[in-house]
Amino acid sequence: GTSAALYETLELGIFPARNFSDTGNFGPLDEIGYERMAEDIIRKNPCYKCPVGCSQVRIAREGDYPGTLTEGPEFEASFSLSGATGVSDLSAQYLADRLCDDYGLDNMSVGVTIAFAMELFEKGIISLEDTDGIDLHFGNHKSMIEMIHRIAMRKGFGDVLADGSAAAARRIGRGSEYYAMH
Repeated sequence: GTSAALYETLELGIFPARNFSDTGNFGPLDEIGYERMAEDIIRKNPCYKCPVGCSQVRIAREGDYPGTLTEGPEFEASFSLSGATGVSDLSAQYLADRLCDDYGLDNMSVGVTIAFAMELFEKGIISLEDTDGIDLHFGNHKSMIEMIHRIAMRKGFGDVLADGSAAAARRIGRGSEYYAMH
């Protein structure tokens, strides 16, 4: 599947990272690369009569969320829920991908929108007061997971992010539009 592109983009230094502000510098290949993800495949789940079988069911064997089962992640989920957010815990990426599937959310939009909020947080454009006390620093996988729940439920700051980065930037203002990838 497209998760194989993860290896090439990391190796080439073009893997989108930290809301695209650190592309080329973030590259935890040993932690989130395709070879590492391949260790977690428990079965392939091909579409009917497809000889490729790119859909792969994986289980997190280590990290903060061991036992998490997901069908994916494909490249888009890896870049948005890992690279864009600076999260290098593979089990967190699996859980985030699974939560998006379960909630019916587009994992690429959710990850990029959370990454947008993380950059705003790090630049001081938004604060703990804005985020309901959630520390949105890049790499904070627990906050990423919490924001997915809040986005799905439109709860607190999750409601601000629920319609994507462009709409969130319009609501937040304060120059945030500059950081919205959409």
